[in-house]
Amino acid sequence: MLLMTEALANDPLADLDLFKEVAPKSNGWRTDAYVESRFHIRENGERLSLRQRFWGQLHYQSNDGVTTQFTDEGVWGGLVSVFADYDPERRSFDDITDIRLHEAYWQYEQQSWRFTVGKRRITWGTSDGRNTFDLINPIDLSDPLASGSNSTRLSTLVAGGQWTSGQHSVELWLLPMAAVNEQPVFGDPWELTSVNQLRRDSRSGKILLTESKAPRHQELAWRYSHHGKGLDYSLLFFDGYIDDPIILRSGDGFFTEYERYQAYGAQLALGLGQSTIRAEFAYKPDFPLASANFIFNPSDVNQLIIGWDRNLESDRYINVQAFFDRYSQPDVPDHYGITFALSDQFLNESLTIGVRGLNDFSTHEYAVETYAHYQFDDHLNVKTGRYWINGDEGSIYQDYHRNAFTYFQVSYQF
Repeated sequence: MLLMTEALANDPLADLDLFKEVAPKSNGWRTDAYVESRFHIRENGERLSLRQRFWGQLHYQSNDGVTTQFTDEGVWGGLVSVFADYDPERRSFDDITDIRLHEAYWQYEQQSWRFTVGKRRITWGTSDGRNTFDLINPIDLSDPLASGSNSTRLSTLVAGGQWTSGQHSVELWLLPMAAVNEQPVFGDPWELTSVNQLRRDSRSGKILLTESKAPRHQELAWRYSHHGKGLDYSLLFFDGYIDDPIILRSGDGFFTEYERYQAYGAQLALGLGQSTIRAEFAYKPDFPLASANFIFNPSDVNQLIIGWDRNLESDRYINVQAFFDRYSQPDVPDHYGITFALSDQFLNESLTIGVRGLNDFSTHEYAVETYAHYQFDDHLNVKTGRYWINGDEGSIYQDYHRNAFTYFQVSYQF
């Protein structure tokens, strides 16, 4: 599949899930399910999505979900979640039905360690918007928007776990196959114009285009964390593949390639009363990039995020963070900008109104969402909002401008 660079900030599924994974209060099985109907309409009145979804989840946990230092008996359990989608607006370019196993993993936990194997989502990052090191789970770029500053994350096959001793913890995750972004198919509204043109020329015989499949090689992620009173920090390492293939020229044709790289990072969260200061740094040496002439052009990348968030009274929340991406290659432009979120709750916390988004000052790209969510009861939830997306000519967000949409979504949890 083809290039679709870091389209939106990296954060897992954000508002997609209607419920969190909650351990049952007693031994045994727990089931959850919901149905959802969503409607996306573009600014010009065209329908972008009319997706109907059923989501089911089955969870098991033993021993009341409790481990103690006085017994060798651990807790084991598992979770399986599946969904079935029907979207007639995809009829012209893809299947209108999608039945998928979202997560399926087994877990065993003792007092100081936990082991997990299977398909699941793993979230790394202290920033509430754009993250430099949320590299384990890929993005679904055929349905990229979870919120104005977040993207839709998918689960992946992993084996690993976490060891904890006092204030210290170490996580190690092995991915048996590289987890890369799910790319839009030919004709998808979220397919970049440049990518669509290459595919179109290939189909007409003007050029030869060879698209690489996802690498079937391992990836590795490691994190050390220290949890203190008001101060948490982490050191991180990742060895794997870029999420999106780069496009390179070969004679009169083109081909795509997933290249391997390594990343080193540090994260910090400092609590100050009702406020939290967050910071992330990532160093990615020889990060694989392609020049405008489709020539391999790797560059060292230094990424920094500094953010602040605060709960104002009990219902109001504000979050602002600045990001900086510095490239060693002089022909690769640096990126800098902000992400933001502001929300308030009304009617006994049933109604949430807010705005959130991302603004890249270097390319004048932005994605902003205004929204209102109303929780009628424990079952029925209604959401509505609008996205504004744009950027400089030739930028990704300028390409996405055609998909700026208003949405309405109704969900019912059983």
